[in-house]
Amino acid sequence: MKKYGILAALVMTFALAGCGGGEQAEVPAQEAMGNTMLNSGGAGGSNGFSETYELDNTNGEALHFYVRNTRPESDVYTELKVSILCDEEEVAQEVLLPGESTVLTEMLTEKEKEYTCKAVAGKNGGDMFMDFAIVQGKAETEDAAAFLDEMVGEPE
Repeated sequence: MKKYGILAALVMTFALAGCGGGEQAEVPAQEAMGNTMLNSGGAGGSNGFSETYELDNTNGEALHFYVRNTRPESDVYTELKVSILCDEEEVAQEVLLPGESTVLTEMLTEKEKEYTCKAVAGKNGGDMFMDFAIVQGKAETEDAAAFLDEMVGEPE
């Protein structure tokens, strides 16, 4: 009797193993690439944007800060300064005009450090508006505008 129970269990195991031929769940692009989305969305206002994370390279070798300045292109004086800081020291920075996109990347170390992704209105001040995604993963990056369209949505 015990033999039949084991045999039945084996038959069921093989039968279930062959059942995966139908539709498979879609894996988000970032997970498929081995990356982890830390945060994404939109931000705005006069206070700027700042997100801080304690990171090391165990979950990915690089920190990527994808940003799009969503101010109208006709608003040429509203630039956006984006940066990554490591232990409060600026390690990457770029200034974006309205409508422009970029990705800042910083390679992570074995030792855990504090990384801050930051955005503020440029030299002319005013309110800033942006779409962003903060990703930890492989060193390779995607086209910033296309990536933000996929992860956050296209600008209106």
